[in-house]
Amino acid sequence: MYKKIIVFSSLIFMLFITGCISKVKIPVGVKPTKDFTVHSYINDDGIYQASSELILSGLSEEGVVIVCSLYDKKGNLINESYCTTSADGVWTLTLDTPSSGLDNYTLKIKDSNNIYHQTFNDIKFGEVWLYIGDELKNLNYEKKENLKVEENYFDYNLMFFKDNEWIPANEEISEFNYSLANKIYENNKSWNKHPVGVVFATSEADPIYKWLSHTAISSRKLIMEYLEKENLVYDEDNSLHNMYLNLYKNMSYSNVVLNQGIADLKLFENSNYDENYFRNIYSLQLYTFIGELIHEFNIADNIFILQDSINYNQNIGLLRTIQSDITNYYNVTSIVPTYDLNVFYDIENDLITSDLNEIEGEFTVVGYDYDKLAERINKFNVNNYSATKLDHIVQEYDENKNMITVKLIFEKKLDYSEDQIINGLKFVDSNNEYVELLYSIKDNELIVDLIISEKNEEEIKVVDLKYIYYAQDIEIYDNNLFSSNIPVVPFEIKLK
Repeated sequence: MYKKIIVFSSLIFMLFITGCISKVKIPVGVKPTKDFTVHSYINDDGIYQASSELILSGLSEEGVVIVCSLYDKKGNLINESYCTTSADGVWTLTLDTPSSGLDNYTLKIKDSNNIYHQTFNDIKFGEVWLYIGDELKNLNYEKKENLKVEENYFDYNLMFFKDNEWIPANEEISEFNYSLANKIYENNKSWNKHPVGVVFATSEADPIYKWLSHTAISSRKLIMEYLEKENLVYDEDNSLHNMYLNLYKNMSYSNVVLNQGIADLKLFENSNYDENYFRNIYSLQLYTFIGELIHEFNIADNIFILQDSINYNQNIGLLRTIQSDITNYYNVTSIVPTYDLNVFYDIENDLITSDLNEIEGEFTVVGYDYDKLAERINKFNVNNYSATKLDHIVQEYDENKNMITVKLIFEKKLDYSEDQIINGLKFVDSNNEYVELLYSIKDNELIVDLIISEKNEEEIKVVDLKYIYYAQDIEIYDNNLFSSNIPVVPFEIKLK
């Protein structure tokens, strides 16, 4: 009896370590007369989120049973699932994905009558990121005509899904996302090395309403009225939501990077609306869009919002403020400041550099240091860290009810050296004029003194302060308010 128990336990252990599972009992279903289809994100060399869910779907004939089977590199069956095609010809099923690693898997899909088959080879399970919005232009990659690259040049552990196909990640497609994929992959511990995929949902520069589903738009009266008034109502089939997101939500993701908003500023510039209306309408659209991402997508960790540091739209500060405000509503969202990551073109010496101190003459800002930007996002994700934001303010008054001090309280301790001048910190009085005020920093507090001496130094004056701004200019590249060596998120305060 003792020997039998040992043998039985050993068999269970062997089944466990090999990953084998018992086959699911599959119904026969209707015999198909034509081959089924599979949506394009399922393909050879694809990378999918590990330890999660993967929704597979396509078209077939009503009543046809579709079977999906996942095999490891040894040919062991890891998981199997089936579904029956609906009356509208759509089949959809869900597979639980294995843990992360560099092993290749094979996915076999067939109808239950074994008439039609499709096999997808060398798929992997690791970490998948979704990049949404405006494309970041390449800065350094020079495309060479007729350049032939050997097949083994590419690392198939780093893949992009763009234009409905999985392709090896490379700088020609996107310098930023190539850097991001590499930083994530390099950061993997030796015991947890896994592949990285980046899925592109990108456009040149489109306003946010095109990313919203028509269901979301119709549920928001203010958004619908705005689109109708501006003659922006469009066919749902041509929406970016339908083109990308409606399909991509079938995959699971580790994180999302969102880069969007400039096109909305351009719409605002060409309209007759005031600043408050734009603030309300764009805030509502951004709030709705992120809500859709959270509720419709399986996102494990974060939505990172890139904050533009160089843009010649006069309302760029307003966009930064709205983006920062939205993170107060969704705790999975995080602002990624970029104003310390700019790349400059030295006009006199005809060179590109990220060190402003190297430039003595005229220069222009040409973009970001993508390696540093990718490193920042990866650190935010791995260390569960975020850029420090202004948390709240405290106003102090004298016996005459004059506000004499404003304390800006930040989420974390600020980096500060004695007598440091904070570039980009501006004060505006009730006459809408800039004023110079003394300030100091202690731990996580920035303390602004509203009492100033007049020229004769015998009389004092209490400034009637209306606004405090930080890093809200069209160009922000030398701003220096940091916390733990990470730039503080730009802010705007309107005082009562």
